[in-house]
Amino acid sequence: ERGVVTLLEKIRAQLEEAKNTDKDEMNSALVHEKEQVFEIEELKMRLKEREKKVVVQVEEEHRRTRKLAQSVKNQEDDLVELDKELLVEQGPLMQQVMKARVLRCVGLNPSNTAGNEVTGTATGGIEFVTAVETNNINLYDIHDGTLKLVFSGDEEGRHVGEPLGHTSVITCVFFHDAKIYTGSMDTTIMCWDIESEKRDFVAKGHEATVTCVYVDAFKMISGAADTKIIIWDKDTGEMLKLVHGHSRGVTCIQSGATWILSGGTDGEVRVWRNLHPDEDPKYKAVKCVRRLKGHGCRVTVVKYGKLEIISGDSEGKVIVWWLKTGDIIQKCQAHQGLVTDLQFDATKIVTSGVDHNLQVIDITTGDVLQTLRGHNGPVVAMAFDSMKIISCSSDGVLRHWEWGNGNQKADKCHIYDSGDNLAKISRKYKVPIPDIVKWNGIKDVKKLYIGQKLIVQKGNPDEPTEAELQASTLKAADRAREAKVDDKIKAAMARAEAEMAKANGQSIANDLLKIDSHIERATLTSRILAGTGGLLKKDYVEVDEEEEKKLLKHNDFTSLQARIKHVGKTKDQMVVKVDAKKQWETTVKQGEYVPDRKKIGDSMAMFLLYQLVDEFVTKDVVKDAMADDMFNESLNGRFFQHSKGRKPIYKQARRFGNALDYARSIDEKEGKVETDASVSGMSQITRESEKKNAAAAEEARSGTGSSEGSSLRSGVIKRAMEASAKRRGEVVPNNIGDKEENDNVSLLGDESLEGSIDVEEGALEQSNESLDTLGELKPAKKKKKK
Repeated sequence: ERGVVTLLEKIRAQLEEAKNTDKDEMNSALVHEKEQVFEIEELKMRLKEREKKVVVQVEEEHRRTRKLAQSVKNQEDDLVELDKELLVEQGPLMQQVMKARVLRCVGLNPSNTAGNEVTGTATGGIEFVTAVETNNINLYDIHDGTLKLVFSGDEEGRHVGEPLGHTSVITCVFFHDAKIYTGSMDTTIMCWDIESEKRDFVAKGHEATVTCVYVDAFKMISGAADTKIIIWDKDTGEMLKLVHGHSRGVTCIQSGATWILSGGTDGEVRVWRNLHPDEDPKYKAVKCVRRLKGHGCRVTVVKYGKLEIISGDSEGKVIVWWLKTGDIIQKCQAHQGLVTDLQFDATKIVTSGVDHNLQVIDITTGDVLQTLRGHNGPVVAMAFDSMKIISCSSDGVLRHWEWGNGNQKADKCHIYDSGDNLAKISRKYKVPIPDIVKWNGIKDVKKLYIGQKLIVQKGNPDEPTEAELQASTLKAADRAREAKVDDKIKAAMARAEAEMAKANGQSIANDLLKIDSHIERATLTSRILAGTGGLLKKDYVEVDEEEEKKLLKHNDFTSLQARIKHVGKTKDQMVVKVDAKKQWETTVKQGEYVPDRKKIGDSMAMFLLYQLVDEFVTKDVVKDAMADDMFNESLNGRFFQHSKGRKPIYKQARRFGNALDYARSIDEKEGKVETDASVSGMSQITRESEKKNAAAAEEARSGTGSSEGSSLRSGVIKRAMEASAKRRGEVVPNNIGDKEENDNVSLLGDESLEGSIDVEEGALEQSNESLDTLGELKPAKKKKKK
């Protein structure tokens, strides 16, 4: 409030200065909390607006101050009243009254212990505790100690009819599910329902003070100072069985479905057996199976285990019995005085006593591990689970004890106060600011409030604080969510890439397969085997597959697979099965072989020539034709060939059986006569011309063909011979094609083959021109005139 008032005074002072000044501009830091230069008129307007806002803030601060002052006044008045009440409570009169009204016995619900949550917060638990003072039964909240319900006692002759409660001091209590069972010095047992807040029944049968009562899932059982043990119906209070055995009063008891455990003033612990209630609902077969002697004084508490029994006595001793044999396996001094209650598990025993303490005992060695001090009166009841111990004393205090080791330290905390900040706290406790932020989960320092507890030193540096655990949980959830998103993205990308790769791979593979298939079928060997000689698609695609398989089956000695399989052997070699190498060596050794070098050279030259023509020319033609055809069939080709007002060429071409008919249709549309310049004339290839060309080629190979074939063969060979002889300085006869004269020509030597291969460019061009005359597919290239 003081800061706001000071700000308002500064604004008004500067506003007065601006009104009286003769300057055109002024500096001010009151408008935007940062010094700026303003014109005088603008500054006056801004300061007036700021003045209005600050006046509102001042009024709000005044109201808050008055409210806080009134609250403080009320708190002071309350404190005065509480001091007066406390003075009365601590006075001698109240102390005398409180001493007379002690909690004689306390009942903790065993269902909480069975659920491993002694405060009753687990499923099926009871979050209440019952305590008895004189003949009244009080029900408290186990968490905050609030009194929830009171079942009051009664007095004999106070009213007409049966008493509504116990008429004498209550000596024992048992809390089972939602019902409270109490035994009293008036020899009765009463059952109280905390849900209906009514008394269910009164059980009468004992002749002396009822000292102990226990309820299990099938029955209620009680012991009294009259040495009797009585089994009751737990819902109606009907007596089912009266059992005798102890020579003196029964002080403690516990039961199960088929067993009963009791301890008495005679110092004995007795184990009783009975049939299951389903087989013996009246408990007629109850009998004592074992008597355990060893205490030598009054037994005050007994607990049953599957293999052992543990009991405590009035002298503070605790004994562990082996149930099967009845031997004492462990004995220890736990308390200085009576043992009021105990509980055990596989490793430890926790006991309570009238010496105001709780003891934690090692069940195997009998050593006292830890003593819990804090109560100001006898501890009358206790229970523990895996996390904590709760204990109740006669002074009306219920304490919670957390399990832990003696070296564990609590976190050191700082209470945030006015004027504090993280830097100041860091200097005070010598702790880095990032550690304070991390330990307390501080996200915004502006949200720190007065009274907030901040951890400034961890009790166990290895264990995270609650804020750290929460932050790590959130980070783990974020990382899991991000990883899930990344996995989805990666999976989607992988699927997309797989689909693209599959589509591209199939398209490329199909295209290559299509081209390779056409080229394979267009080779000279495939056409010879298929019986077709044309290069049009229909001439080698539309072949009967069964017939082709038969031909390949009988004549497949030239394919790559057959050559690999037969190691290059021909059909005749396969039939004769004679080693050609050995036959050659035998012929040479015997001198019967005279090589005809000229014939070999001629054959090799013709072989190379036809191989070149077949492999390069034919494949290039087919590749170009197939590439054009596949381009026209593709999407790009169809768009490229499309023109306005005219159907795409690929659709027009489908109406014709082959390229020749299509070419003729184009010439007819354009009005051209079928000549060499027309489309059909340039691409006309007929069966007759193909057969004629094949016959001419065969005659050229055999040397007995027509003049055109002979001229082709002799011209090519002669030019090759002349080129070879020119380098060697020899003369080649003009009648090289005559067989009789060929025998008289001297051999050209081993280099004739090389000379035949080294064909000049002119000879190749001449061979191309000659091939054009035989009807070759590709037209002859015109020589450029130099």
